[in-house]
Amino acid sequence: MDGTDHPDQRPQFQCGHISDVIARRLLTTQRRLTSAALASDARTRLQRRLAAVCDAMKVPGADAARIARRLDRLLADIGAATKAGRADDSGGRDSTHQGRAR
Repeated sequence: MDGTDHPDQRPQFQCGHISDVIARRLLTTQRRLTSAALASDARTRLQRRLAAVCDAMKVPGADAARIARRLDRLLADIGAATKAGRADDSGGRDSTHQGRAR
């Protein structure tokens, strides 16, 4: 007997389905953040939030649902920051043209 048959003798941290899903989402978030066209200060702020989510995941008894919500908000904010960066790059041409058409 190897001692893993009893629940109280299992390792404290087990990589189950939920942590695999969160790990994939963390990787997706990191890749989107890396590939996004962002200003330096925005990138730094979003990278710090990603690091905070990673740290929260390591805490014993971490709430997977809360971590998932934080990742959802972070991904949305990365998308919004990327869109804002594109609007800044266009020099506001989109809003100017829309304003003249009215």
